[in-house]
Amino acid sequence: MDRERALLRTLYRDDVLEYLQSVAGVSPLRPLCALVAGSGWGGCVEGETVEEFALARLHPSLCPGVPGHQGVLRFVRFPQGHLLVVEGRLHLYEGYGLPEVLLPITFARFLGVQIVILTNASGSLSPFLRPGNILVLSDQIDWTFIPDCFPQPVFDEKLRHLALREAWACGLSASEGVYVGVLGPSFETKAEIQMLGFLGGHAVGMSTVKESKWARGLGMKVLALSLVTNWGTGLSPSPLSHEEVLSLAEARKPLLRTFLHRVVTEILYENRCES
Repeated sequence: MDRERALLRTLYRDDVLEYLQSVAGVSPLRPLCALVAGSGWGGCVEGETVEEFALARLHPSLCPGVPGHQGVLRFVRFPQGHLLVVEGRLHLYEGYGLPEVLLPITFARFLGVQIVILTNASGSLSPFLRPGNILVLSDQIDWTFIPDCFPQPVFDEKLRHLALREAWACGLSASEGVYVGVLGPSFETKAEIQMLGFLGGHAVGMSTVKESKWARGLGMKVLALSLVTNWGTGLSPSPLSHEEVLSLAEARKPLLRTFLHRVVTEILYENRCES
């Protein structure tokens, strides 16, 4: 706990931490697991919402500006327990700093969350990773060029295997691989796509890398899932757009709902039995 407190103080003043603690203390709910819904994953968690409030309650400036990101926190009831859903990710390219981008993860820790599921949309860096596939992150490359002092992430092996198993059971094409996180907001050039693939990346996106390191540093297990929504520049003749990302994600939404429900149910069940 002392190590976590020291890490928290690298980003937040004591009065901010005390405020987050007070907000967390108001809710009687103590979710075991949290899910950050990235582009295309919004609305993919089905269940009874027993409590909901805007991200702005944590800080008045928190209002995601990217289409597909609502900016709310939902507590969803499952038979096995509760899930905290962050509907609306904050991005560094929107002008937010690390303290703001990581605030939902920090708040989740104050609620007692032990497992974080990060989701995002990404572009393929490989001709073998097709749009519509799920990439279960086994490692990542932080290409944001924003320094931090966070531990390197270790994506939980047991959770990764669970996600792969459930994806295959749902009929989704899924594999493990390396995610490259860039600052954005522009899509990469053909040369950049080739370079990132040469460095060992399989998919590229504009989030997740800081959140995963921060969550791991705060003692939480991390599972990260990426929906490949488009080819990287040069792998397809079609021009790239955020609308294309949302369109493919919308077409995949029924499968994503089933997939996430199975993953969350299994996580909550297994960890309830262990506790």
